[in-house]
Amino acid sequence: MHLKTGESKRVNFHLKQSELAVWSRNHQWVVEPGAYTAFAAGSSNATLATKFTISR
Repeated sequence: MHLKTGESKRVNFHLKQSELAVWSRNHQWVVEPGAYTAFAAGSSNATLATKFTISR
């Protein structure tokens, strides 16, 4: 999505839990419960973020 200077839009997207999985020390893919932060930007200097929580 491209925005003009000063323009803003609301964006919704869906993540599957499997897309947040990490390789555990038990050699399994797992999704750890807890707080996550997703950033949106064109570089690693992102400041636009949202938070969400995964519970057990």
